Amino acid sequence: VSLSGIFLAAGSGPLGDMRGTALALASGITYAAYILYLDKSGLKQMNFIKLCLYLSIVKTIIAGAYGLAAGRLSVQLNVFGLGMTVVMGILAVILAVILFQIGVCYTGAANAAVFSLLDPVTSLVLGCLWMGEQLTPGKGVGCLMILSGIFLTIKGERWNC
Repeated sequence: VSLSGIFLAAGSGPLGDMRGTALALASGITYAAYILYLDKSGLKQMNFIKLCLYLSIVKTIIAGAYGLAAGRLSVQLNVFGLGMTVVMGILAVILAVILFQIGVCYTGAANAAVFSLLDPVTSLVLGCLWMGEQLTPGKGVGCLMILSGIFLTIKGERWNC
């Protein structure tokens, strides 16, 4: 239910951009593997800041290699752009990774994965509130399907299904 909702919430045409859909699916699979590995490997016991540093280094190397290979690496930023990069680095990278790792420690990988389904809903709501994006009927139905999937998962655990 939630996966169907995510595709609807994406809001593109009937099939959308297949390249974007494939990248989103690969991202979801990679993220699920990361959550499971974090929970089962003992990484969740690692110091949060240390793990965040290692992840940031790996992501920087991967993004830099891709940018170089694609010929799209640009580091020309004005003061505002540099400031926004620092803010996003703190909020989206450091704070998010640390809080997520703490969440996996307390709730486990399965619960963290279920609540990660709220990411597209949160993105759509914030996009509408802050960026003036339009909430189309398809996106609204997609959000409801995602929330329904979360609800069914939680209820299923309580009913021992």
